[in-house]
Amino acid sequence: MIGPPNILLIVADTLRADGLALDINNLPNFQYILSRSTAYANAYSPASWTLPSHASLFSGLYPSEHGMDFKFEDMNYFKSIVRFPAKAVPLPEKLRRLGYDTVSIGANPLLGRDTAFEEGFRYDEVVGPWAALEQYERRMKEAAGNRHHLPWDDVYYASRSDLLKRLARFSVEIGAGKTMEIIGELASLRKTLAAMDFPVHKGSDQILANLSAIRLEEPFFLFLNLMEMHEPYSILPNKFPAVEKYCFRGMATGQFPNRVKVDRVIEGFRRQVRTELRVLDAYLGKILNHLKARGLFEKTRIIITSDHGQSLGEDNFVGHKYLLNDALVHAPMIIMDRNDSPRSIRNEYVSLVDIPSIIYSWLDGRPAEFPHREYIFSEAYGLNGAWWDELMGELANRYRPVLRKRIWSESGCSLTLNGSAGKVEEFSCRGVPVPEGKMEDVKKELLREMEIFAGNSNFQVPLHY
Repeated sequence: MIGPPNILLIVADTLRADGLALDINNLPNFQYILSRSTAYANAYSPASWTLPSHASLFSGLYPSEHGMDFKFEDMNYFKSIVRFPAKAVPLPEKLRRLGYDTVSIGANPLLGRDTAFEEGFRYDEVVGPWAALEQYERRMKEAAGNRHHLPWDDVYYASRSDLLKRLARFSVEIGAGKTMEIIGELASLRKTLAAMDFPVHKGSDQILANLSAIRLEEPFFLFLNLMEMHEPYSILPNKFPAVEKYCFRGMATGQFPNRVKVDRVIEGFRRQVRTELRVLDAYLGKILNHLKARGLFEKTRIIITSDHGQSLGEDNFVGHKYLLNDALVHAPMIIMDRNDSPRSIRNEYVSLVDIPSIIYSWLDGRPAEFPHREYIFSEAYGLNGAWWDELMGELANRYRPVLRKRIWSESGCSLTLNGSAGKVEEFSCRGVPVPEGKMEDVKKELLREMEIFAGNSNFQVPLHY
């Protein structure tokens, strides 16, 4: 390969690491990429949801360093994504300064215009159903005089009858004319989402259309965020929010009534996730074919990963953002290096924060290699007040959000610490829980490194370890 390589970074939003292994025989395009790539079996995301994970991926910093996450006291978390911290020049901006054509196309509005994630991109576009939802929500809020307490944010989860009942309760406040205007917008929104075949398809058709319509100048850095693996998982109305709320409340109280019914719904989610994975695989094939048709495939180095996973019953939880178990932070990591090396699987423990290092090694003419780290970390900061109150209802004041951090050593031992209570929640080695009283020297080592990593933050490490 002569000159700087083209680089394609694909984030399959919400894709669990174990998802590929469980269904790989039905994923021909993933098989094709894996047959000529290096896969890292122990790659971990620094966070369990989109915003902090992508900020780490672009900056090479952990969430506690870049600060782009939920804040307990922040009722408008979008404030935290306006810009990267001054000390962090994000990956796309560095590549732009080095002469790269930088293009971002995705279906996640958290990564779009008027956020930090447009920095450095020549072309930055968010498309698909969530982009449409934002446009319709804005128009509906304007029709209602921008009253934020009206129920806009779940318009794609609520049934039509339920939403109309709630709107009727507000009709006295906003007037019959405005209410009818909003109902018309809702009807139009439903038609728009249906035309996109949402929720099975979640924006990748529109991503491909945008990709076909623009010209990529070489060398390029192309970033794609694909949302097929993200909830909702069923034909509307979706049951995911209700089950998520049930799990949050059950985790707080330790009580899980109606467990059989909920488990049946979760099993349905798991079946739908496998369907979405095959949909995602088909889109991956279309992206590869697009590069081949333009004569770019053989000149492009590719990274495929995810920003986080999805808990589907593990630890009595459904969703993401809150815990740090493997269902949420164990990420697929596939790197097609173009160095003619055979397919391989690497077992060292690596973090998404080092993806910029991989890309910079390519710019220096070196093969992809993660920097050596004795320890890697993941962090979760709970939910801010408004979201927590909505999920927990009358339990919100009694049970507060929890700060968590997780550490892995290069030997594969892992420890998760509840930093709100100073309590170890998980201690395992190579995925096997360590019995109480065993390997205490290893536990102390991990707690000592956790204390160093946490620094002076509001995070409790056990006093005696």
